[in-house]
Amino acid sequence: MRVRPRHIGTVAVAAFLALALAGTLAPAFGWRLDVVRSGSMSPAINVGDLAVTSPERPEDLEVGDVACYRTSDGSFVCHRIMAIDGANATIVTKGDANEDADPHAVAYADVEGKVAFTVPYLGHVVSFLQGPLGWAFIILLGALLVFSEAKEVIVKGGAQGPKEGGE
Repeated sequence: MRVRPRHIGTVAVAAFLALALAGTLAPAFGWRLDVVRSGSMSPAINVGDLAVTSPERPEDLEVGDVACYRTSDGSFVCHRIMAIDGANATIVTKGDANEDADPHAVAYADVEGKVAFTVPYLGHVVSFLQGPLGWAFIILLGALLVFSEAKEVIVKGGAQGPKEGGE
């Protein structure tokens, strides 16, 4: 079986549209898609992975979950829960690659959810597509697909309609 370049383009467009749809629909349901930019959770979650975060009430989290929260400087962090202090409404977290627990307990109010799953390497693709070269790539891919379709119509002699006389 021979793969035609036209089919590769169709698959690329379908993959891009699926990613765009997921990125659009996820926030509508409270989910987040975040590119992992730090190795603090390695080897469980690596730099360049795409972390999919589900909205969770802090009271429903358990020791061992990877909680995602906002720090005082506005950064978004996902670290494993080491301890829960329900009386003070805080959790103690630690990156898997770090030797010590994080220096400050995280208030329930700062918790936004937990990592439901990750997609290895997809964060690299998302980061690329969000940058200026990524936009150029998307525009170029679209232009190539339009050109390919136009060439197909010209080579085949235009759209095939029903022949006269019912043939």
